[in-house]
Amino acid sequence: YLSLEIPWDHDFLQDQKVGGGIAWGFGQFPLAIVFAKLAIDWLREDRSESKFYDAKADVDGDADMEEYNRMLAELNKGGNQGYFRQQ
Repeated sequence: YLSLEIPWDHDFLQDQKVGGGIAWGFGQFPLAIVFAKLAIDWLREDRSESKFYDAKADVDGDADMEEYNRMLAELNKGGNQGYFRQQ
């Protein structure tokens, strides 16, 4: 850098720090856009799944939840037949 022979006092380390900050900042902007898009897609998918499961629960009387609650009640009593088999 000394071969540049700049006539004023110049801090090349500060230039590198500023350049690194600019590069980092421009790299974060596209990343923020990608994360926002992923969050929006996730929210849409979650709402769609919720509507599906709510409609299914309306049709079958929430049979999946009843079966899950029965399994938890049996596990709570210590009866794990049919759910977890001991080796």
